[in-house]
Amino acid sequence: SCAVVDTTDGSTLSFPHGLNIEGMLYFPTTSNVTIETSHIFIQGILKIDPPIISNTVRVRMIGTQYEYLHPHAENSMECDSALGCNIGKKAIVVAGGTLDINGLSDPDCPAWTKLESIPDPNTLTIGSKAAECWGARAGGEIIVTNSEKRAGFDQNFVR
Repeated sequence: SCAVVDTTDGSTLSFPHGLNIEGMLYFPTTSNVTIETSHIFIQGILKIDPPIISNTVRVRMIGTQYEYLHPHAENSMECDSALGCNIGKKAIVVAGGTLDINGLSDPDCPAWTKLESIPDPNTLTIGSKAAECWGARAGGEIIVTNSEKRAGFDQNFVR
């Protein structure tokens, strides 16, 4: 099934026990909303189109408790059947689903990119198109995070 978020007044929709998407959750260009939730599990499709001018789609992560994913049948063997998978706090998890966020209105600007290289712990190299698009956004930040410290990076902000 598909649910369309047709909220256009900038209000906040609260999901204190999290969102578990198994069908499709769609935010069209007219959406103007803040989603407040403890976690998002994407086992289906989460699609967010670029909002029209003056509209925004924001996600505010709340809570301090550890969350446990209980995957649908296709991925059930990946977690303990009784406990589920401990995925931590305030997590956005794609577990067999699709995350399709188009936050930039220019279709040639990537919303994400793989790192081209990490020559040393203080230097990141990303693709030239991503650097061109992201560098043009005043005040923008690139956030590099992972669950393990690799190559000297551990939840660092790169400006």
